[in-house]
Parts: sequence; structure tokens; C-alpha cells
Amino acid sequence: MDHPFFIVLNIIGTFMFAVSGVSVAISKDYDLFGIAVLGFATAIGGGTLRDMMIGAGPVAWMSDNTTIIAIFAGIVVSSLFLGYINKLGWWNIVFDGAGLGVFTLVGMQKGIDHGFSPLVCVLLGTITGAGGGVIRDVLSGERPMLFQKELYASVSIAGGAFYFLLRTLAADRLTWHWQAVACIVFIVALRVVAVRFNWSLPKIRAHHSGVNRARWRRVRGVFRNEK
Repeated sequence: MDHPFFIVLNIIGTFMFAVSGVSVAISKDYDLFGIAVLGFATAIGGGTLRDMMIGAGPVAWMSDNTTIIAIFAGIVVSSLFLGYINKLGWWNIVFDGAGLGVFTLVGMQKGIDHGFSPLVCVLLGTITGAGGGVIRDVLSGERPMLFQKELYASVSIAGGAFYFLLRTLAADRLTWHWQAVACIVFIVALRVVAVRFNWSLPKIRAHHSGVNRARWRRVRGVFRNEK
């Protein structure tokens, strides 16, 4: 994680997620302090959860002023130019996917550095990528995107699986730099396609569950009567 490549990626992801938090805060008509808090929480939320889970202390942003500077830069830039950012349209989805991809990769690399299994590394990457967004939505009173129909955490998991697949099958053809870039591009592409075509995971409808419970009660009643 001390490699310049991952340091740059972490700065980019932090900046993008801070912008995401500020955008939501302004849409909710928060004051300046609320905007700063939501931008900060969105940017460092996932990484903080990850570091607490693996017992890495102090958490990354507490010992790295670069992260804090990137957060405040994201807050200032998005506050001043939010109108232009909102006009970007589909590019906002691309930037959101890029932030998700970058943080997913950074989280997985943290797990790799600690010697965890690929499965645990993918989970850490997902927590790092999606955790900040969950905290942002909870603090702003929204139902977290993680629990809605849009593919978000699932995209992170798929990207993590793709990354370890590359590490296994293409280690002799692609350097780890290109493996990382390919992982980010995969996550961005999957996120954009999922939004464009409204992809979602299947749901269990409440009324279907009620019907199934009623049928099960009737079945049990038949067996009891036979006895």
C-alpha cells in the first residue's frame, strides 16, 4: 500500500467520494458544516470500517495528511462547481464507478498485504468501496443504495473476483499495474452498463412470502389431521 501507484489511486478515490458526499449534502440543503461532515464521512467511511475490522491502527487517514487534503479539495471543488458537475450527466455514473473501482482495489490490496485469503480480500474491497456510500445515505436519511435495486456492492464483488482471476490466469502476461487498471475499468464498465440497462438482483416479494407461509400452514394442518 506504500507504493506510489496505490497512493495516487487512494487520493483519486478519496476525492471522488468526497464529491459524492457533498453533492448529496447540498441536495439536502445542509449548511456548510453538514456539507463538510457528509463529504468527510463518505470519503473515509469505508476505509475506516476496513481498518477497524482488520485491527490496523491508527486507521489510514489519521496518519496520512494527503488523504485529509484530498477530502477538503473535493469538498471545496464540488461546493464551488456543483452546477457544472451535475451537468455532466452520465459522466457522474462513470466517476462514481471509478471511485468504487479504486476503493475496491485499495481495500483488496490491504487484505493482500495482511496475507488474507482472496475471499476475505474481496469482502474487504467491497466494504472499502461501498461502506462510505452506506454511511452517506444513512446520515442523509436515505435508504442506502446498497439495499436498493441498483447493482453496487455486487459490482464491487464481481470486480474483486475478476482481479483475482487476472492474478491467477494472466500473471505472466500482465504486470500488477495493468491488472489493477483492468480491475478498475471492469468495475466502471459494469456499473455503467448496470445503470444503463437497469440491471438488478432478484427480490423476494413480501406477498409471495406470505402466500408460501400460508401454504406451509395448510400442509402442516393436513399432516396433523391425518395423525
